[in-house]
This record gives sequence, structure tokens and C-alpha cells, in this order.
Amino acid sequence: PYTNWLIMGDGTETIVSIWQCMMTDADGILYWDASYWNSSDPFNSMPPLIGATAHGDGVLLYSGALVGSYEPVSSMRLESIRQGMQDHMMLSMLDEAKCAEFVAMVTEDVITYTNNDDYLNYVRQLLAFEVENQK
Repeated sequence: PYTNWLIMGDGTETIVSIWQCMMTDADGILYWDASYWNSSDPFNSMPPLIGATAHGDGVLLYSGALVGSYEPVSSMRLESIRQGMQDHMMLSMLDEAKCAEFVAMVTEDVITYTNNDDYLNYVRQLLAFEVENQK
């Protein structure tokens, strides 16, 4: 029930995990590795490193060589983490009470949170509107 950054997540968990950092007043995030894949073709096969369902643990970037590029290729999860960090930045622009009000719309605690894409995007739009129009 905790948010995570695994491949099998629904896409909202990575964003919500950053909102939970705001909720818990975390100073930062430590992720053990961003490119630890143990497959010759991680785009099509990502065996779990630990347990039977931890697909993608330690993998947020892929080698661009697999797609004919010299640049690393980001995962959709990394893109979602970036969205969460953008939200975190906007939340930090609000006063404490307004920030808490927005966070409560997304997550109550570390195991009770929304996983509804449409609702999360709606709240993110409200947040952007609030930041843009605050006086």
C-alpha cells in the first residue's frame, strides 16, 4: 500500500510519493540506483532484483545505446518523479495552511492516497492556478 517507483505502479504513485515528502517535511530523497538493470534488453524484460514483484527497482534510466542514442533514456517513472518535484516546488510557494489543504486532497498519510489519474491531474491544475493567482 505504500507509494513506490516500481514499473508495476499505476503512474500516480511516483507523483504522490513526492507530495508525501511535502506532507512529512522530508529534507530529500535517497534512491539507491537509477540505472541498475540486469537484463540485456531492459525495455522488454525487467526481472525483479528482490522479490517476485519488484520490477524496475533501481532503474529510472536506460542506456541510449539500446535505441541508437548516446544519451540516456529516462523512464516514464522518472518523468513522473519530475512532475512530482514540480508540484513540490509549487506547494512550497504557498503558505503552510494552503499547502496542507492541497496535500490533504492527494494524500492523508503514507498509505492512504489517491491513485486516480484524473483526480490527481485536476488537483495539480488547481495547484498551478492557485500559485499563479496568489497575491
